[in-house]
Amino acid sequence: MNLQPGRIRLEISLRHSPSKVWRILTVPEKLETWWAPNDFVAQVGKRFHFDMGPWGKQHCKVLVVDPERKLAYTFAEGSLDTTVTWTLRPDGQGTLLELVHEGFDLDSPMAKAAFDGMSNGWPEVLERLAKTLED
Repeated sequence: MNLQPGRIRLEISLRHSPSKVWRILTVPEKLETWWAPNDFVAQVGKRFHFDMGPWGKQHCKVLVVDPERKLAYTFAEGSLDTTVTWTLRPDGQGTLLELVHEGFDLDSPMAKAAFDGMSNGWPEVLERLAKTLED
């Protein structure tokens, strides 16, 4: 994990093709199995929500859709106002998946708490993603 002020960066090597990894990132039913219920649509400008249970519904907006290469969206608009970017790179027969979650205002107690929590939480989320690909 690479932590910079207000930025979380993780990479995971997956033995699955970029097309299979892309589907798990963009098909709502698959996304729900490893992260959260959602109404995601892979279309730039589309607004959607993640239902994060005790943390409530997080409002998001799709910023970048480059199939099997890059996906970016805002996360928690109106509260955290951060950005999540997924970058997929072919890696032999598999995919190197990079996650960057950035834009945390560490001067805000709420954002600092979210940053600390997500710094610990994202590795677990990526483990669930990898396990879901195996199922």
